[in-house]
Amino acid sequence: MTTPTGHHLPRSRPGVFLALLVLAVVAGVVLLWREPSPADPITRRDSVSLLGDSIFAGAEATLRRTLGDRWNVRLDAIPGLTTADQIQGAERLAGRAVPADHLVVNLGTNDVFREVPLEESRRSLDEILARFDTVRCIHLVTVTDKLRPDRAAEVIPSGVAFNAMLRGFATDPRVRIIEWAQVLDANDADATGPLLADQVHPNERGNVVLGDAVATSLAGCR
Repeated sequence: MTTPTGHHLPRSRPGVFLALLVLAVVAGVVLLWREPSPADPITRRDSVSLLGDSIFAGAEATLRRTLGDRWNVRLDAIPGLTTADQIQGAERLAGRAVPADHLVVNLGTNDVFREVPLEESRRSLDEILARFDTVRCIHLVTVTDKLRPDRAAEVIPSGVAFNAMLRGFATDPRVRIIEWAQVLDANDADATGPLLADQVHPNERGNVVLGDAVATSLAGCR
């Protein structure tokens, strides 16, 4: 076919057209697809290292159920251990291939009841936290500082002192304090019943409340 200017129109070539169509589709796919970012919450959940004693050990199932949908949970909790004893647990958690984004520490109850000198507990916590110098936030759980036989609270002076020492770590902007001791105080007059199965270990309801407190602290980390 000849145009009014005398030029010939090129003949249609189905193979060329098909090739161009395939290239266009491939280009569109490349534009829409991207390599998943490590910070993408859909492809990578923040990792949470939980370090503790029998309180976290007894609450493990609840903690995993409460936190597991949003965070990648790693837990090292062994009954009966003091803060000094769990330096090894901190080493195990810190040695994971992917560094933790958060550290939650629930230790000190055994220090209090075994009358470990406060300065020794502080040094042990310093050693633990030093192993997690890249985490975004550190969450420290206060310990039970009262005995509650028959719902009558009796102050444990060494527990009060330990919690005061623990709160002193909040001068580090990464540190959040999970006020478990205050939660227990507030619950003393709660008609729904106690949170502890004995003097220190949470019952089933207490584990849920503790798990919620940890989740709230984690969510507040920016």
